Amino acid sequence: MIHLLQRGIFLLATLAATQIAAAQDTALAPTPALRQGIDPALLQQSDRSLWTRAAGGSATLRLSQGSLKAMQLREFSDHSPQIDENSGGFAPAFIDAYTPNSGVQGIVNARLPALNLRLSGPSGTLQVVLQGNLRFEDERLQGEWLDAEGQIWLRHSHGQIHLPDDSAFDFRTAISPQLEINHIGIRVGPALAAWMKRTEFDHQYLGNAELRMPITQLPAQRSPASCSPPNWVGPNNKADVELTLLSGISQMRCDTCDGPGNAEARVVIAPDATLRNSGTVDVPWYTKFLAPDAPYNNDQHPFLVWEMFRLESDGILRQIGRSGVKHAFTTTNLGCDCPNPYQLGLQCIDTYDAGTNDTPNLGDCFSPTSCFQGVREEILPAQGLFGRCGSLYDPNCDGSQIDFIPYNEYERRMIVKESQLEPQAGVRFFAQGMYVVRDEGNWLNNIGTRELAPQWNGVWNLREQLQPFQQGSVLHRLAGLLPASEVQKLAVLDSSDGKLVILTRAAQISATRWRYTNYVLNIDFSTADLAGAGSNIALTNNRGAKAIEFSASANAALGNASFVDLDSSTGNDWQASVLADRITFSKPNNSSNDLDWGMLFNFVYESDIAPGIVKVSVSNRDGALRTTSILGASPAIFVDGFETAP
Repeated sequence: MIHLLQRGIFLLATLAATQIAAAQDTALAPTPALRQGIDPALLQQSDRSLWTRAAGGSATLRLSQGSLKAMQLREFSDHSPQIDENSGGFAPAFIDAYTPNSGVQGIVNARLPALNLRLSGPSGTLQVVLQGNLRFEDERLQGEWLDAEGQIWLRHSHGQIHLPDDSAFDFRTAISPQLEINHIGIRVGPALAAWMKRTEFDHQYLGNAELRMPITQLPAQRSPASCSPPNWVGPNNKADVELTLLSGISQMRCDTCDGPGNAEARVVIAPDATLRNSGTVDVPWYTKFLAPDAPYNNDQHPFLVWEMFRLESDGILRQIGRSGVKHAFTTTNLGCDCPNPYQLGLQCIDTYDAGTNDTPNLGDCFSPTSCFQGVREEILPAQGLFGRCGSLYDPNCDGSQIDFIPYNEYERRMIVKESQLEPQAGVRFFAQGMYVVRDEGNWLNNIGTRELAPQWNGVWNLREQLQPFQQGSVLHRLAGLLPASEVQKLAVLDSSDGKLVILTRAAQISATRWRYTNYVLNIDFSTADLAGAGSNIALTNNRGAKAIEFSASANAALGNASFVDLDSSTGNDWQASVLADRITFSKPNNSSNDLDWGMLFNFVYESDIAPGIVKVSVSNRDGALRTTSILGASPAIFVDGFETAP
């Protein structure tokens, strides 16, 4: 049946399927359409004791009111009856999963519960019965909802799958009696786009879904899970959590969008994200506010952040968006044999869709499991610490989340002004995502970028270009795109406060004059006041860099300084101070415009000295200087545009 959830933010459509007959439980051969991405060895597995089967059950579909409004759609207000798949020409629902131990290593066969989709819009009224399929492909769950003729009306991807095995689905509460797949991202399919007469809406974000399917068979014998007991990460046992894909980057909502030319409309944008534990140690993944546990005696979990950048036709890179912090909550551990949802096991995959990364869905935060969007000031990123005590969630510092957090759906999101999405000749767009993981040992592969090509078609379609997802920061990507005529150098300032990536471009603008453009991207450079320990950490006055100094040769004739930051205000722009052998940029007194983590600032100056190696010094919150070598106005010998900084 279909009914409205409280506060009217999301549509809840309840879908049902009949129990599969016992006689039908004998077939195990996978259908060819579902074989993609599955290890061929799984398809040859004939030992039925290693398979789990779920049959019947129901699904819950939550359609985003923001997406429906943007596409001029409405849901039916009456209730959809329970659906018998046989009446719609469909076979009963079931899922076959290969589970040689407590984890899910592959989905081979799947028919999902039937769905009675009812919508209305400019094209009329729609009522269509659909059935879904499911597969494990490209390191995430994927599938479609199709009608009896095989037309794809909805697409779905990602999702977190959990089994009620003998090690318990959630050993902290109760053992679930069913297979559960949560946080499934739902997008428009080609048949729905065609019905709307808007083919450009194909793949547009539409909402989320959840599945609950009773278990009819569990493996009788299984091997011990590889992650028990845990081999935990630690200061001397570094993690390697790899961001493997940033995709499905979508408009989640917009307040007054009407297309190019609207300068002030706010567009909320969120991505799908997939990761893998590519290291040799297990990583804690506790939902915030769980009881303290190993290895750090707290509720340690990673944090996902993302940003957006615009590369102008003149080659200048500008930041146009910066998210809050998404607190990770349990891992699905796909493709491995680790069943613990609070432990990312070796080679295990976890995934979050754009809707989950935009939670909460209901307009307000009512519990620790309904609100995961936080603020960056509560995270000390280089150490992976969450200042829970005194935070948005625990302002009373009593160790529990408050019952109600005032909230609106434009807070703690990545917001891009509509005018900044306007496509123009020669302009390119990039999204960047990063996981913050405590004791991470390989930061360059838990950050990555995707090129986009925004297009207005009633909603902002942030089309992903054919260029693949690329690991590394946006400055690592930009370094490969700059003109060969320019001299450039990419450096990383890595200090006890965290890391900054600095890309310097040197362009000769006359026979005797050079322009130096310095892009400074704060990865996780921040200083804060800390108190407490374990889960009871208080984190205050958390700030990034407040000044940066570029050295130069004596009498280098430095000048024509300029500065670009994230906002459009000139009142908080950093000011340049020029001496004979250096130029310093500093934030204004009483300004809060620090170069905080996740921000990109541009510092530009000119000189009559050709490029060589110089020193850059970055001042942290307390005035301590952190230095490295970059490209600048100095006659020192320059070896290579990509020379590694000492």
